[in-house]
Amino acid sequence: MIDNPDNRIALLIDADNAPAGKIDVVLAEVARYGVVNVRRAYGNWKSPHLRGWEAALHD
Repeated sequence: MIDNPDNRIALLIDADNAPAGKIDVVLAEVARYGVVNVRRAYGNWKSPHLRGWEAALHD
């Protein structure tokens, strides 16, 4: 249930410190408060540690 569908939300992710496997849970929780218009993930993309984020970000 969205409290206010007019709320626009920018989701900024610290990919170095957040697990990619939790993105579905995070998006579901944020959707309760409005619509995510901007999704950005930041991190050292040369690191093999962030390979799990590639599939999660292209959904």
